[in-house]
Amino acid sequence: MRAWAIILASLLIPACSSGSRQVQSGPPSSAPETMPEGFTGVWTTYYPDGTPESVSEFKDGVVCGSVTEYSTKGNIRSTYTVKDGKRTGTITVYYDDGTVRMKYSYTDGKSRGSVQSFYPGGQPLAEVTPVIPDKLEVTFYHKNGSVSERYTICSGLPDGPYTSYYEDGTLRRTGNYNAGEMVGAWTYREPDGRICVEQY
Repeated sequence: MRAWAIILASLLIPACSSGSRQVQSGPPSSAPETMPEGFTGVWTTYYPDGTPESVSEFKDGVVCGSVTEYSTKGNIRSTYTVKDGKRTGTITVYYDDGTVRMKYSYTDGKSRGSVQSFYPGGQPLAEVTPVIPDKLEVTFYHKNGSVSERYTICSGLPDGPYTSYYEDGTLRRTGNYNAGEMVGAWTYREPDGRICVEQY
């Protein structure tokens, strides 16, 4: 089973600080370094070398509207919207080549709905979907689009049925988790069709 935490940890990407930066509202050579009190408009922050780091809409000195963050190479890193000081709507994270890496949604500053992750080529990589509080359904995909793995996370641990597949859709492995522990009989189908059963 692949580490589902990789996807959830990636939610932190748009919020990561990139180190020291120069804060300005216009071209690095002419803009003020400190935001005026109660500023309303578009504010841009820059890396030390003058490359834009983020472009944000402000109202009365508070972020309110669209935010675009950039990598040190000048590529878009993430886009999202802020309302009443909290992230809301869809947050999109990008690879360096501009293709979508991840999509997820926020409401009132909290992550809501499914988290979708993509391979660099744009094919679905994984999807994490909330079912009830503390319960998530996790699906991973092969690069050809077929399902690779399916299982459920409860209170942060794998719990319940687990199933994995080969790229051609053939069943590969089945079993059950109980609070993160493999339990009962687990069945594994070898590529040549042989069946192996392990008891836990």
